[in-house]
Amino acid sequence: MNRTWRKLPLNCAILMALLLLVVEPLLVKAPWWTYPDPGFWVVLALPLVPWAGLAGLMIWCAQQATSRLNVVLYSLLTLAASIIPVVVVTLLLADVFPASGPPRFSLDISLAACAAALALLPVVLVRTRRTRRACAEAVHDGASTTHGRTG
Repeated sequence: MNRTWRKLPLNCAILMALLLLVVEPLLVKAPWWTYPDPGFWVVLALPLVPWAGLAGLMIWCAQQATSRLNVVLYSLLTLAASIIPVVVVTLLLADVFPASGPPRFSLDISLAACAAALALLPVVLVRTRRTRRACAEAVHDGASTTHGRTG
C-alpha cells in the first residue's frame, strides 16, 4: 500500500475542517471571524478538540494499517466523528448570527460517512476474522510439521 492511501484520513480531516470552519460559515452567512468577542472563538473551538483527537487517532491507525479497506474505514470514521462539532458549531453560529441558515454540506457529509462506515464495518470484521483464522491455521500447520523433529 502506497503513502497516498495512508494519508487519506489526514486529507479527510483537513477538508472537513476547512468545510466546517470556512466554507459553511460563508455559505450560511455566518462569518464567525467577524464576531468581535474573542471568547466566542474559544467556545467555537471547544467541540473541535475531541474531534481532532479522534481524527489524530484515525490518522495514526492508518499509518499502521496493512489494508486499504481499513484505511477507508478510518477515513470514514474521521468524517463520521465530525458530526458532533458540526452540530455544536451550527447551533453556536445560529445563536450568534440569527440570520444564518442551516448547514449545507458538512452535516450531509458526516451523515453519509456514518452510514458508509456502518455498512463497511461488517465487511472489515468478516475479513479480519478470516485473515486471523488463516494465520492461525498456517501457524498450527507449521507447528505440526516440525513437531517430533530433532536437530
